[in-house]
Amino acid sequence: MKKLLAALMTLSLLVMIAGCGGAKSGGSGGTTVKLKIASVTPLSGGQSTLGTAIANGAKLAIEDRKADLEAVGVVLEPLPQDDLAEPTNGPTIATRLVGDKEVIGVVGTLNSGVAKTLAPALKDANLVMVSPANTAVILTESGYPHYNRIVARDDYQGPAAARAVKNTIKAKSVMVLHDKTEYGQGLAAEFVKEAKKIGLTVVNGDGEGVNPKDSDFSAVVTNLLNTKAEALFYGGIYDTAALIFKQADEKGFKGSFVGADGLDAEDIVKNSGGAANRVYYTSVADNVYGSKDGAAFVERYDAAFKSKPATYAVYGYDSANVIIEAIISYAKKNPGKTPTRADIMKAVRATKGFKGLAGEVSFDNKGDNPSAKVYLFQIQNSTYPGASLGEIK
Repeated sequence: MKKLLAALMTLSLLVMIAGCGGAKSGGSGGTTVKLKIASVTPLSGGQSTLGTAIANGAKLAIEDRKADLEAVGVVLEPLPQDDLAEPTNGPTIATRLVGDKEVIGVVGTLNSGVAKTLAPALKDANLVMVSPANTAVILTESGYPHYNRIVARDDYQGPAAARAVKNTIKAKSVMVLHDKTEYGQGLAAEFVKEAKKIGLTVVNGDGEGVNPKDSDFSAVVTNLLNTKAEALFYGGIYDTAALIFKQADEKGFKGSFVGADGLDAEDIVKNSGGAANRVYYTSVADNVYGSKDGAAFVERYDAAFKSKPATYAVYGYDSANVIIEAIISYAKKNPGKTPTRADIMKAVRATKGFKGLAGEVSFDNKGDNPSAKVYLFQIQNSTYPGASLGEIK
């Protein structure tokens, strides 16, 4: 009996010791808080190159900050979601993310059209979004307290591209096409508005839309040749752009091909054939991989994912880091406590002067980044990324 009592007392003591520790001990001596950052991008389909780059960038940010997070008692995991670049998938993904109580923030989306359906569905849950790519003006004009973006929006990027066509590329006339999406159409509209203002001739009025799922653009190319335009601006993503550019080149178009950050992917070189070295595109980051930190990022990215990062990988990386900064800041002030989504939402919106790889990030009261700039790149020697031609003024 004495031996049994002694054994029971020992067992009870062990249970008490284990109970005092709670969850796994964190770096601050408290309990470990487990959280997730989701990414919402196309991981399959024609736009998966950019979508995967963003998701991988977010994953790498989480891995790079692992020690910093553990030091304040936080374990953070990535949760990539495939939206297939389809706006109709936004609400379904939102329901999934809201239902997972460990999800504390969202990096995304790539497409403004998807963001238009995802953002409203996350609003009531106070689930913060930081977009590495959305440019549609309406997204930050809707008064969402949880939605933010690190990139320049359409009414800044579109006009900048128009000025580049006139002042840097030196074209006097341009045909404007778009892919009928929120992103592409918005860019094209702003491009046209600025073009007319600065005396650049738009040969097809206010521009026209094409079906991004088509593969034969011979009618568009014939019209382009007939107008004798000196440049072609395409508001949309690299997959369709490359097809149009290649077919125009094969039919004898000798002018320049221009687009925004949707063209910022290696596939624009791989799939545009002889047109590649006449492709210009805008970006919010200037020669990211030419810097010491950028080169180190490329090395880590390649080691982790066995591929060369598109610039959107850096945008995904910076977007995730903005959320991570908010998490770490909260954890330092509230050791052992799990932040609410509203806590992180407010902390992210308060971001000022964050030094990202792609540039500085601050958010105004709408969630726009006043520090965002626009740079012009040109593909040279059929090599991606393009060569930086400097900031567009």
